[in-house]
Amino acid sequence: INEPGMSMPYGIAVDSASEQVYWTDRKAGRIQRLSLRCASGILEVPSRMNSTMVQVEHGEAAHGSSIEVRCPTGYNGTVTLACRDSSFDLNRGKCGKRCPAGAQDFQPPGEDDVSYVVEYPEMDDREDVVSECPSP
Repeated sequence: INEPGMSMPYGIAVDSASEQVYWTDRKAGRIQRLSLRCASGILEVPSRMNSTMVQVEHGEAAHGSSIEVRCPTGYNGTVTLACRDSSFDLNRGKCGKRCPAGAQDFQPPGEDDVSYVVEYPEMDDREDVVSECPSP
């Protein structure tokens, strides 16, 4: 049990039916509780570029275990969430934004009268695509 401010645990009891652990903290003079499960829900994790947060939906898990979760629609990748002290924390992974298909104007250096439009498909974050330049 890793509880901030806890100094003298005493009288530990386990309720296996509700998956709870109870103890008294003599110094604080109170009874404390820890759930042995993390409930399903939503956790915000950083995107690959760390400029936005992504909401990842996850299921429940047992205390001390980890689960791997796919990133939501519009993002690629997976994250691993660790269940500790009744809540999930990001253990590893990030979600990358999907980039929509599009086109980019390109003008070769020194050729003011030539211009190309290069089309590209939908891509994952940090994915490279090699395209051939179209004929002028």
